[in-house]
Amino acid sequence: MNRILIYSFLVVTFFALVACQNNKKVIAEIRVQNPSEMNEAITALDQRMKKFGVIAKVSQKSNEEITIALETKGDLKELEKNFLLSTKLEFYETESTDWVSQEITDHFLTENVEYPKALDKIKPVAYTGSPIIGYATSQDTLEVMTFLKSFPLLKASDTPARLLKLKWGILDKEGVHALYLLKTNSNGGPTMAGDFVVKSTQDYDVLGSPSISIEMSEPGAKKWESLTRRANENRFQIAIVLDGLVYSAPGVTSAISGGRSQISGDFTVEEAQRISTALNLGYLPKMELLSFEEIKE
Repeated sequence: MNRILIYSFLVVTFFALVACQNNKKVIAEIRVQNPSEMNEAITALDQRMKKFGVIAKVSQKSNEEITIALETKGDLKELEKNFLLSTKLEFYETESTDWVSQEITDHFLTENVEYPKALDKIKPVAYTGSPIIGYATSQDTLEVMTFLKSFPLLKASDTPARLLKLKWGILDKEGVHALYLLKTNSNGGPTMAGDFVVKSTQDYDVLGSPSISIEMSEPGAKKWESLTRRANENRFQIAIVLDGLVYSAPGVTSAISGGRSQISGDFTVEEAQRISTALNLGYLPKMELLSFEEIKE
């Protein structure tokens, strides 16, 4: 009996050693853009390595650098490609902008000052009830945003929950960006963060265009149902923001339960696949991959 046990132990040990020898070893060096996010970065990278299914040790090398020593049987090129792939998903309530253009016009008439050239570069919206202030070309977005952020209108707020945030939309088929007026939460952040997403897949919408389907955790599903119910009752749209750009701001006709939803935008299949993969991997603070080298023994 003892001989059988010893033999079994030796067989298991042998195959474990063979498996380790077949692993490819890599040392990756990463710089964290904001050193204050170091602890968050280490935790996020540790979770990501587990999602990759690799054996890894994540450690802080300096005030702004992280070292990852890992072993894997997987494809190193594919691993490096997705190593720091990340996207930040956020949901915001929108605010109607019907009053914005009139308030700006009244201000310059009252103050009797020259109308700023930046406003001439905004193409106005032709309908009421829109969360869009206007449209501008890519080359004019910086000038327009700089002016509007300095305008008193966007500094005024009765309560923290009523803070206003300006965000550009993606470049549309007309070659312009829409400028959205959004509401933030009491901390100045999104109404709902995207970290409730537990699964994301590249899909197609009802028109056959590439889209992204998402599934949320149970707490996220409840929060999403509450948000969509309020959107329907109060007649506001929900802006879907990826990496700081509004991809769409759909209206809601009823509360959405179950935590399943779809993100539409002017995606290519490749873009939708990349964003879907990034959502599945989870958000990372801004980082730079300094090196990714296989260690030959």
